[in-house]
Amino acid sequence: MKLILLLIIFSCLSITIISQTKITGKVIDPNNQPLPGANIFIKDSYDGISSAKDGSFSFITEEEGNAILVVSFVGYKTSEESLFLAGDDINIEIVLEEEAKELGSV
Repeated sequence: MKLILLLIIFSCLSITIISQTKITGKVIDPNNQPLPGANIFIKDSYDGISSAKDGSFSFITEEEGNAILVVSFVGYKTSEESLFLAGDDINIEIVLEEEAKELGSV
């Protein structure tokens, strides 16, 4: 009986580990400069993180299948990248384009 219980527990743990996807990468501008504090998240989920001083990021998600990775930073256009989450590690570099803002006349 104990053996069966242990097998069930280990099976559940292995399924949880297999279904996790690690997403790592870097957020930069067109001049290859890092963007610290950029918001990176999976659309319609709670999974995400902010980029570090060097623009790098890393987080684990339990989402599966097709997903959209959203990257935003003040003064830059928001980027949306399509991903397929299948438990494999994903490494991605995101280049954010500056958003041209024009001040109106007073």
